[in-house]
Amino acid sequence: MMGYGNEMMGWMGLWVILGLILLVAVVAMLAAWIVRRSLAAPAGVPRGGHEAGDVLRRRYASGEIDDEEFRRRLAVLEGP
Repeated sequence: MMGYGNEMMGWMGLWVILGLILLVAVVAMLAAWIVRRSLAAPAGVPRGGHEAGDVLRRRYASGEIDDEEFRRRLAVLEGP
């Protein structure tokens, strides 16, 4: 029975190392998920998946705004 002690300690050490690796992997995946989620939609931007240009084009296509208004707003969105 005395011969099993060292072998069991070796296996326990291996399980501890594997457990730590698993813990680090889970923490890294959680951190990556949080970062991706926070970068997906900055504060103040709706999460509906519509960009401002798409909304503007849809409003123009439906006749909600005229040519002049569309061009003026599009110029503002595209910047200088």
